[in-house]
Amino acid sequence: MERRLVSADPPLPVSAPFGLRAFYHLARDLFLRGLDYLESALTMISIVGAISFPLYYWVWAYLFPQPYENLTLRLVGGGLFMAGALRHHWPQSWRRFEPVFWYATALYSLPFFFSFMMLKNDGSHISTMTLMVTAFLLVLLVDWLNLIIMFVVGSALGWLCFYLTEGIAIPRNFQPESIPVLLFVVIFGSLVNYKAELVKRERLRAILAVAGNIAHEMRTPLLAIKAGAAGLQRHLPNLLDAYGKARDEGLDVARIRSGQLTGLSKTLDRIASETDYANVIIDMLLTNAGKTELQPSQFKRVSIADCVDQALARYVFKSEEERAKVTWQRGEDFEFQGSDLLVIHVLFNLMKNALYFVHEAGDGEVSIRLERKADANYLYFRDTGTGIAPDMLPHIFEPFYSSLEQGTGTGMGLSFCKLVMQGFGGHIACRSELGRYTEFELGFPKV
Repeated sequence: MERRLVSADPPLPVSAPFGLRAFYHLARDLFLRGLDYLESALTMISIVGAISFPLYYWVWAYLFPQPYENLTLRLVGGGLFMAGALRHHWPQSWRRFEPVFWYATALYSLPFFFSFMMLKNDGSHISTMTLMVTAFLLVLLVDWLNLIIMFVVGSALGWLCFYLTEGIAIPRNFQPESIPVLLFVVIFGSLVNYKAELVKRERLRAILAVAGNIAHEMRTPLLAIKAGAAGLQRHLPNLLDAYGKARDEGLDVARIRSGQLTGLSKTLDRIASETDYANVIIDMLLTNAGKTELQPSQFKRVSIADCVDQALARYVFKSEEERAKVTWQRGEDFEFQGSDLLVIHVLFNLMKNALYFVHEAGDGEVSIRLERKADANYLYFRDTGTGIAPDMLPHIFEPFYSSLEQGTGTGMGLSFCKLVMQGFGGHIACRSELGRYTEFELGFPKV
């Protein structure tokens, strides 16, 4: 079973050195944008790498002998891929460094290793062709920015190791005519990837712009509906009282069953609740579209326990049985600098998703708990439903991406949660094991 921590914001503490945080950002960007669409094949790729690195030592050292081979370097590459194949068995504390591991593995096993081998073999046809294949693999695996960074850094490290071992900058029999071809592969691949990235961003920007305009247009009629419902709620007791007196006096009025009279008030409550929920969806659309921003100047000190209490009191459960599936383990309360309304909306989204997966599983429960740690304060939101598939997990915080059944989710809820938590200076992360559980970790900076 796959069990990984996918974070919408890197969990490294703010106190970490800038260089380490910058590398973590870069490595995470590669892992999520470049390799994660191959998540379902990563284990097989790792197994192939673990076997092929030492195997090709025998091929190039004995079957088709080359001027230079290095068993130690190949065993290091094979060991990295073997560790990747066994990543499901890593301790949970190592999970946060998985993006860094994959970045280092790709950097070592592709541009660095094969650049170094090409230089040590005086630019032989075999080593040059292998380096070309490496460049093509990077084009397929990573985005344009990481392609350039990895190829430049990896090649530079390969040249540095060659210089340190040979004492010269350029191999004595090196044939430079392969360099223009190699540069063409890297530059052309970067342009192709960059254009694909631009198309993707423009498509998303257009969708968000349309969604934002629709949201603006819907705001006014929804407010009018809510105001009308509020007016009816205010005058409904008087109208029902007048109806009762008219019936008692024997006046000719249409008969309304008692069940319908009772349902009138509940219907108005439902209208108000649904309009509130629709306004929340509009807020998500506008926030995701960048048409509204969180205002830190309006933040205040808020109790997280009060937010959970309000969310549970206001959430519209389908039945008492559904409400009984939710367990609130209050623990030690803490305060954060932010907005209680936004956190309640975040909890609404998590609650909706959790209950959906519990329902899909046929059984399960939802638990909410608090935990205070040295680096930050945390709220954990866990359900024992169906879990999230490994290939979907890295994308759940992307706008308009939904792991729910088609037509069930909007794909905006978790991206909204991400924006809210980042606006507070915190983070939201998710870990899940398919068929067992899903757990969201909300980290709040200490006040």
